[in-house]
Amino acid sequence: MKVTVAILDQDAAFRGVLLENLMKLADKNDLEMKITTFETLQELDRYEFSFDLLLMDTDYSGRLKDGIDWIRGQKYSGLYGSLIYVSDHEERVFEAVLTSPLAFVRKANLEEDLRKAIVKFTIKITNLPAMVVVPEGRRRYFIIPEDVMYFYSSGHYIEVTSPKGEITLIRGKLAELEKMFCGYGFLRVHTSYVVNLKYVSHVEKKKIIFSNKTSCYISDKFREYAWEKLGIYKYEKINDEGAD
Repeated sequence: MKVTVAILDQDAAFRGVLLENLMKLADKNDLEMKITTFETLQELDRYEFSFDLLLMDTDYSGRLKDGIDWIRGQKYSGLYGSLIYVSDHEERVFEAVLTSPLAFVRKANLEEDLRKAIVKFTIKITNLPAMVVVPEGRRRYFIIPEDVMYFYSSGHYIEVTSPKGEITLIRGKLAELEKMFCGYGFLRVHTSYVVNLKYVSHVEKKKIIFSNKTSCYISDKFREYAWEKLGIYKYEKINDEGAD
């Protein structure tokens, strides 16, 4: 399972130690971790994307507000999915609990505490439905692929259409969503459409019919690619007679 991870710690040497331990645990737990390290809160604050897991110390430069208090301000930001404190300030564990971390890892007992924390994280994410985090500036949308029938590009906005016909507007580029969702059974069939194959009922020449009887067209630009992926590609690439 692919996961994105952030490490935030002022100590460069310890960041390296933590990174090494995480990579070992990733292999043992069948996780493919993409890990980004940060030295300061400001660096993390400026980062454009979110993370499935954030590991961070509780204190920075002796100022308590920079650690746990900063996390309190991030509660609804969507910056991270799960939080693990990694600290040698054990006296702050009860204060840290108020920010609902997944675990509190003691630097003095790093290997054992981190092992337990990553097992806990693995159990948590394997029990959740697949979810894709879609950034929109400082805002983030958490989208479950099976809740989307198709994406439709309309100007600078994307219409996210559910199987029930409900529409959510997000600002972005269809090409970026195509990359994010291609691993979940989504297919680009038109300059304006990326569809979820789970909800494709059948195909009529150049038209895709969804399970709720709505439809969209397969454009000439994506026709060969779409038909091949749909498993109905023909040598003649569709009998064009009457197809238009």
